[in-house]
Amino acid sequence: METVAFQPDLRLALPNVYGPLDYRTFREILIQIDNILIKLDLEHQLIMDVLLPSYEEAQTKEALRSSLTKKMMTRYGKLKQALRCNIARHLTGESYRAFSLRLADSTLFQWFTNTDEFSRGNSISKSALERYEKYFDEETVKDRIQKALSELSDSKRASEIGLHETVDFQKTWMDSTCVKANIHYPVDWVLLRDATRSLLCTIKTIRRQGLKHRMPSPESLLKQINKYCIAMSHTRRKKDSKKRRKCILRSMKKLSQCIAKHAKRYSTLVEEKWSQTQWSEVQKNGVLTRINSILSQLPEAIRQAHERIIGERQIKTNEKILSLYDQDVEIIVRGKAGSEVEFGQRLLLVEQTDGLLIDWQLFSKDSSSDSACVQPTIKRLQK
Repeated sequence: METVAFQPDLRLALPNVYGPLDYRTFREILIQIDNILIKLDLEHQLIMDVLLPSYEEAQTKEALRSSLTKKMMTRYGKLKQALRCNIARHLTGESYRAFSLRLADSTLFQWFTNTDEFSRGNSISKSALERYEKYFDEETVKDRIQKALSELSDSKRASEIGLHETVDFQKTWMDSTCVKANIHYPVDWVLLRDATRSLLCTIKTIRRQGLKHRMPSPESLLKQINKYCIAMSHTRRKKDSKKRRKCILRSMKKLSQCIAKHAKRYSTLVEEKWSQTQWSEVQKNGVLTRINSILSQLPEAIRQAHERIIGERQIKTNEKILSLYDQDVEIIVRGKAGSEVEFGQRLLLVEQTDGLLIDWQLFSKDSSSDSACVQPTIKRLQK
C-alpha cells in the first residue's frame, strides 16, 4: 500500500448517543464501514482510480509523486466526501433532497461523510449529491470491491480489519429483484402532463433571466393542463367515458403542441442571447438539453396517447415511452402477489453464508432468466 501525502480534515469525536436499538445498530454499521474503507485501503484505491486512470501502473512512490498535481490533491478530499455520501445515501434509500436535509442535521452522517469541520459545517445540496453519484464508474467500483473481498479469505488480512474468522465463499445464494424507478405509473396522458410541466418550468427559468417571448403566462398554461388531467381522471366512471376521454385528450394534444412551439422559440432565444444572462455556458447548455430532451420525445408521447385512447390500439412493449426522464426503465413481469408488474431495472444479487453481498449485476434492456445468469456468475466468482 503506497502512501499519498494528503492531510484529511480533522473530524470531531462521534458523540455517544444511547438511542433506540435501531439507531445503535445503524450507527455500528457506519462505524464498521468506516473501518473497512480505511483498513482495506478501499477508499484510497477508488479515489485514485478517478484521479489517476493509470493508477495500476503508478504503484511506486516516485511514479505517484510525478503523476499527482496540486489540483488533484485538492480534489482528493472532495472525492472522499463524495464516496462516503454515496454510501450513506444508498444505505438510507432516501432521495437526494431528503438525504441533503438529513445530512445537514445529523451528527452521525456528518462524521461519516467528513463534513463535520470545526467551527463551521458545510451543508451539501441535492444537486451536489446528484453530481457525486456520477463520479465513480460502476465497473471500477465492482472490481475494487471484489478484490477487497478476496483478501478476506486470508486469516491474517481478516484479523486486521476486526474479523474473528475468514469469509467463506464456497456457499452462495443468488436471486434477482427489481430496482423500482421513481416515476409515475406510466399512464399515457400523464406523460403529456409531465412533458408540458417540464417545458413550462424551464420557460419560467429562462424568463427570470430577462429573456422573454410573447406568450400567455406559464402559470395559466400549467393551470389549464392540470384541469385537463383532473377531468381525465374523473371521467373514467361516468357515462360515455370513452367519448369524453377522447375529447379531453384532443384538447391536451393541442395544448401540448402549443407549449412545445413556445419552448422551441425560447430555446432559439437562449442560443442567440444567452450572453445577456447571468448563466455560464455550462448552465446554458443544461437548460437547452432539458428543453431538447422533452421536445424530442413529445411527438412520440402524443402518438402513443392517441393510439391507446383515441385509436384504442395496443402498442408493443419495446416501443412504449414509460418515462421522459429515465430511458432505462423496463416493464418487469414478476407474477408475485402485490407486484404482478413492476417498472424499473432487474438487479441480480449474490450473497454468501454470512449474508455478505459478493457479486451483483444490474441489467439494462435484458430479459434473461435467473437460470441463464448462473454460469456467468460462477465464472465471475471463480475469477
